[in-house]
Order: sequence, then C-alpha cells, then structure tokens
Amino acid sequence: MGGRGLPLLPRTVVAAAVVALVAFLASLQLSPTREVVVPAPSPSGAAPSASPPAAPATPAPPVALVTAAPPLPLGVYHLTQAEANEIALAARFYAAYDAGQRATVMALLSAEPHLSDCDYATHAEVSLAGRSAIERYLRARFAEHDRWSVEFYQENPANSLALVVVLPLERSNDTLRRLGAPGGVKRSFPEDFYLALDPDGVHLDAIVWYTMSGSGGLCNP
Repeated sequence: MGGRGLPLLPRTVVAAAVVALVAFLASLQLSPTREVVVPAPSPSGAAPSASPPAAPATPAPPVALVTAAPPLPLGVYHLTQAEANEIALAARFYAAYDAGQRATVMALLSAEPHLSDCDYATHAEVSLAGRSAIERYLRARFAEHDRWSVEFYQENPANSLALVVVLPLERSNDTLRRLGAPGGVKRSFPEDFYLALDPDGVHLDAIVWYTMSGSGGLCNP
C-alpha cells in the first residue's frame, strides 16, 4: 500500500498567506525607519527653547567726556586760586582791623601804602600815604573803637587790577555816636570800597574807603 505525505493545505489558506506576506514587505518599503534626534539638555536643566538663539547685543558706544565746566547751581561760587588768595588777604585785614590789632594790620600793608577815608566831623576826605602816616591814623581810629562790617567781591575775571571790591554794610565808632548817628552806626555808603594789592600779591597797597571825590553826602555821618 503506497504511503501518502502530509495533506495539502487548502488553496484559500495558501493564497491568504501569500497576500499577507506581500503586504508586509510593501509596508517596509513605503515606511522606512527614521532616525530621531533628541536634543541634549541645557546646562541649567531648563527645557530647550524652540526659538532660535538671539544674536549677540551690539556694544553701546562710549560715553563722551564733558570737558567744559557745567553751569553752577544757584548759591555755588567759583574763584580762581589768585582770587581766593586776594579775598583771604582782605578778610585778614578787616579781621585784624576790627580787633584793633595795629601790628597785624601794618604787617599786611606794602612798603608804600595809601589810605583814603572820611572825616565825618568835618565832612572832608582824608588821603594818606606812607606807613608812618597810616600807622598814626590807625592809632586814632582804634582809640575811637572804629569797626567795619563788610562783604567781599572779586568780579574781574582777568584779575588785571588786583582789586577786591568791598561792600560796606556798617561802620561804627565813637565819633559817629557823638555826631548823632543812631547807635553810633553808619549804614549808608554811596559807593563800594576796595582794597588794591601790591604786585607781590601778599600785601595791600591801597585801602580806599571812599571812591567819589566831591560826591554830596559821601562823608556825612
């Protein structure tokens, strides 16, 4: 009796298997495997940003330096070194004068000083030259307790005249009191006074306590 092999599969089963195999192979060709790139985490651990990195900032231009002096606010004064020295000399002179310190006043005067003042008793101008004449005059003024209250101005930018303008506020002494000035004080002066410096810049060459010869009322109490 001749033997028989394994029974053959039905044709429908074989056909279905072939169709399935063909479809599988076709899917492999139509959808190849794609490489996926995973971005590296940022050093700070923050999630990567989807926006592109910003361009580096352009450096700001350097700030221009100011070479001119800025305008000074109200109440701020400006003096050159020479002007400050001159006003300091004028301040020392009046401080010594008001303290009756004749030796100090004389030490601040030049070799040939001049002094102009008023004689309120005679309404006349007084003009003196030389150290001896001025020292005698100072003795008489200090004996009658002559005192000044003043302010100083230096308004000459070129400083060519070496003048410190003196604004007299008050003058008091025994003569003014005797002549009837209220409290022995004179508060009205027709002109600003001034001090002139010697060329050496450290001594006073002229003390001017009136500036308009023949002016009416200039030497009145």
